[in-house]
Amino acid sequence: MFVSHRLLTVDGYTVGMTTEKEIHDREQLRQNGVVAVSIAKKPGEYLFKLDLAGMAQLDNFPGLEERIYDFLQVTLKNEIQRFAGVGDFKAYAAKKVQDFIFEEIGKEPVVLVLVH
Repeated sequence: MFVSHRLLTVDGYTVGMTTEKEIHDREQLRQNGVVAVSIAKKPGEYLFKLDLAGMAQLDNFPGLEERIYDFLQVTLKNEIQRFAGVGDFKAYAAKKVQDFIFEEIGKEPVVLVLVH
């Protein structure tokens, strides 16, 4: 007799296998939350909007939101020309924001970058 020994999960109405990456991503979301960074280019400058889910609001960390905006302005001005495509830039910006937030408050949120 054979007994399955794979990780089997129930996710909504779906029963199936869940990979280690999915489990890791869900755990990271639970522990650290999500930050969405919207970036729009205006002549001569970039505009940003941050939205948070699953973590303390930026108001709880005085000056953090302004430091993130300043960091993004410097990063964009100095780095954006080296990217051939928007996908590469989005991945780079997400990693930079994640690293910055980790250095500031010790959280490692999932960062979603939207470019308009």
